[in-house]
Amino acid sequence: SWGAVGVLVLTGLMLLRDFPAEIYRPKFTLVGVAVALKALHDFVVAPRARRTGAHRPVVVIAYALLVLELWILYEAVSV
Repeated sequence: SWGAVGVLVLTGLMLLRDFPAEIYRPKFTLVGVAVALKALHDFVVAPRARRTGAHRPVVVIAYALLVLELWILYEAVSV
């Protein structure tokens, strides 16, 4: 999934050649938030769920972050 995020960012940067940056500023902001949430999910919340035995609270947070990240990514692509 990190490869897909990289492709998303690279194609967004390539579009900047043809259009003014003001058009894409909201998209890049949303993509930045999505990448931050993805990193939080992949490197903090999910490993903590595996390490600890208390999966329920951590898993709920992990799924909430994942859904929020997917929603932000959808909004970034559809704007």
